Amino acid sequence: MKLAKKLLKKVREVVGDTPIVIDYLMHPRPLGLAKYLLEHGFCVEAVYLDGVSPEEEQEFYWLSKHAPELSFRATIQPKMRVLPRNHEGKKCWHWDKKQHGSPRAHIL
Repeated sequence: MKLAKKLLKKVREVVGDTPIVIDYLMHPRPLGLAKYLLEHGFCVEAVYLDGVSPEEEQEFYWLSKHAPELSFRATIQPKMRVLPRNHEGKKCWHWDKKQHGSPRAHIL
């Protein structure tokens, strides 16, 4: 457990305040991952998902209360294809090949 905490601290130092965007296709519990990262000082900006599973209801309520600025973005809405995706500075994205055609891409 101590090793995991050390590694998490090291990752936090490397990532810094880079905004993180999570896609539901890259992790089975994207809201739990968002909560975990936020609790450890990471800057999670958005989560792409189309619904909240019963297993993640508590995480959804926690995020709504403790991270009201966190954006939940649907992936099935046609307008998502035309929303602006520009961002000043760097951003960390992690997405799945099935949705975006690129294997596990990381963009900084």
